Amino acid sequence: MRSHVQKANTVTGKIALAIGILCLFAGCNVSCTKPEQNTHLPKASNPHPADYAKGVSPDTKLTWSGDESTASYNVYFGTESPPSFVRNQTQNIFDPGPLDWDTTYYWKIDTVGGAQGDIWRFTTFWYGDPNAEEMDVRPNDKNTHRTHVYAKLIP
Repeated sequence: MRSHVQKANTVTGKIALAIGILCLFAGCNVSCTKPEQNTHLPKASNPHPADYAKGVSPDTKLTWSGDESTASYNVYFGTESPPSFVRNQTQNIFDPGPLDWDTTYYWKIDTVGGAQGDIWRFTTFWYGDPNAEEMDVRPNDKNTHRTHVYAKLIP
């Protein structure tokens, strides 16, 4: 069973074909083109952390650059590639929450109404990293019952 839209498109197409055939025999010069729509916005760029970054803090926030006319972004994030859809949002910053150390994360930002983004990746630093300083032990996370240990890297 076809929808009303499909039926309307079929009828519209038949009418356009009939008009085109009549114009052909009458010598008309008619052109049928679709108006161009500006629905292809540029994809997100300038990811932070940068693609393939290593030694990223487990409490990092993800940021990117986007076109000022972008209404919203679809955010994908996870430990597998391709990453899973997380949410749609209007800001160009995403807080994934506390991350595990020595773990590679994948993320992607799609511009709604525009281009699909690239898959970016970064790896958090590992516990005991000799370049780490200022260990901060936080209490158990009530959801995972893990103790999170964070450190700042020496630049």
